[in-house]
Amino acid sequence: ESLPILLPGINMERSKVGKTRQILGVGPQVQVVVHSALMRTVDFVKGAVSVETLPEEDLPEVAFVGRSNVGKSSLLNMVSGRAALAYSSKTPGKTQQFNYFHVNRGLPPHLEFLLVDLPGYGYAKVSRADRKDWLTFTDEFIRGTRREGGSRLALFLHLIDGRHGPVGRDIDMMRIFREANEETGAQYIVVLTKLDKRNAEKNLGKAVRAAREALREAGYDNWMEIPIIASSAASRVGRDSIWAAIHGALRKWSKRQ
Repeated sequence: ESLPILLPGINMERSKVGKTRQILGVGPQVQVVVHSALMRTVDFVKGAVSVETLPEEDLPEVAFVGRSNVGKSSLLNMVSGRAALAYSSKTPGKTQQFNYFHVNRGLPPHLEFLLVDLPGYGYAKVSRADRKDWLTFTDEFIRGTRREGGSRLALFLHLIDGRHGPVGRDIDMMRIFREANEETGAQYIVVLTKLDKRNAEKNLGKAVRAAREALREAGYDNWMEIPIIASSAASRVGRDSIWAAIHGALRKWSKRQ
């Protein structure tokens, strides 16, 4: 079954958020995604702790990253349709490795990919040395440094708490991706999390404006054009738009090969 998707932005039928087009500053593009085919199978591959331990499969990669406690695990479970794809820990900073999942094994090239769950950043109890190692690994992962065939990154989904907007480490991550991605061509999308029906009307406009300002501060020349998707794992708002973004990024990646 096909669904019309609004991208960038919100699935307006689900969220019922008013004045969405004016808030996001972009017109919605209607895309059709066969959502039942997007994540038919999802298998855990491995947890990587360095470039040397990354999977060898020559497949496009879709990465999810965000601060500790941003709701990344819940969002991944919602997007994949699995109850426990990513472990939702009560301890921030629990995930300390790049967790790889093989999605749609054996399906056509524009549907098969590796989903990458990056560790949450910004947790105060992480040591300075561990934080430095994580930043170095993240930079190398995006660039494809010391990796045969270079970067395989097709899409980088940056999760930001929609109730508060970007904070210091979020802007740092925006800057890290911009600088590391200059020669790779991966797509970058901001996903605002935890915007359920109770707080979306109140927080959405403020969060989007803050995200735009953070992108400008991080040095993006196209800071007004980068897609922003509002989401809520609890009410599944934004799921279809994220699927559409993944679908589009995989098609673009396959054409570059």
